[in-house]
Amino acid sequence: MNEHRMNEHRMNDQNDGHEPAFPDPELTNLWNQQETPMSQATLPHELTKLAAGIKADHRSKQLRLAWINVREIVPIALFTAFFIYLGVVDDPGLFVSAALCAGIGGFMVWSSLRQRRIEQQFDTSSVRQTIERSLSQARFHNWMYRNLAVWYCGPLLVALAILYIGTIRDDPNGAKLGDLFVAAWFIAVPVGLWWWGQRIATNRWQPEVERFETLLADIERTD
Repeated sequence: MNEHRMNEHRMNDQNDGHEPAFPDPELTNLWNQQETPMSQATLPHELTKLAAGIKADHRSKQLRLAWINVREIVPIALFTAFFIYLGVVDDPGLFVSAALCAGIGGFMVWSSLRQRRIEQQFDTSSVRQTIERSLSQARFHNWMYRNLAVWYCGPLLVALAILYIGTIRDDPNGAKLGDLFVAAWFIAVPVGLWWWGQRIATNRWQPEVERFETLLADIERTD
């Protein structure tokens, strides 16, 4: 019933002899080429709403990324300060752990700023470039979560391992049964973060990448 009503509305628009007015020529092209199957929208108000929704969604995700950076960098900064302190008062080898944690935080800040500069280069008066900007954003998030093992979990695991090994080495009683539980926790935290990142990449960001790629393909078929 809804599909019949949408088709009837589209036919009425076409029979009026007037093209729907769009704020962007690419939206007009999409409307004029409706014999090409559109996977996301077919009516004028739906196309306009789609373009506005993509821009609003992009702003929302930018704010979320900023919050994630703050939320993640604070504990990493505390870890860095903790390892620096231990390196000064106890074991200089823990400066390596501090450097690894600082590298995690530095990479997060650098990659986020770099991605922001990339997104600022897109012309958001164009529907195509608005979609390309959101696709770039989705690919960035997808890559970051999929590669947590490389830039986050791996360095954190090594930093904790250095602390753990140094603690056992300096203990006159050597390794104890309780140390196994500590070691298991040190391993479980990074592994759990990696698993969590894979789920987010697969369930949230990969579908976003595919959605924007499909939208771009729809636009290219109308050119």
